[in-house]
Amino acid sequence: MAEFIRDLLQRWFYNRRTNAHEMSTYLTTFADEHIKDRTKTAHRCEIHPIHFNTFKVDNKWKETTVDLDKRSCSCRQWDLDELLCSYAMAVASIAMEETNLLGRPKKLRIPSVGEKRKLQSCSKCGKKDTIK
Repeated sequence: MAEFIRDLLQRWFYNRRTNAHEMSTYLTTFADEHIKDRTKTAHRCEIHPIHFNTFKVDNKWKETTVDLDKRSCSCRQWDLDELLCSYAMAVASIAMEETNLLGRPKKLRIPSVGEKRKLQSCSKCGKKDTIK
């Protein structure tokens, strides 16, 4: 009997370990499928800002309030699953777009203390700091 239980546990751990190595994301397949479904629903939502990190989200069926600071939604699905609900995903996608549009990245990086700037050479004449 003990040999049977040991063999069963060994097979179970082996199967779980191989499935975990084959996964392409950090999420389980269950969570990954739910997030894909919620992403599809999130595209149909209308978002209206209430405050800096509080938004009213309108869907055809429901109107909810998402608070990014408290990490909660009035639909309570985010609180129960600890996975973003479709309303929070809609707000998060808009917030990500806005942060990407805030400013243009600097062309030249500011060197750290003690770091020297590398001089670029011209591809035609080979001289350093020649404008092409």
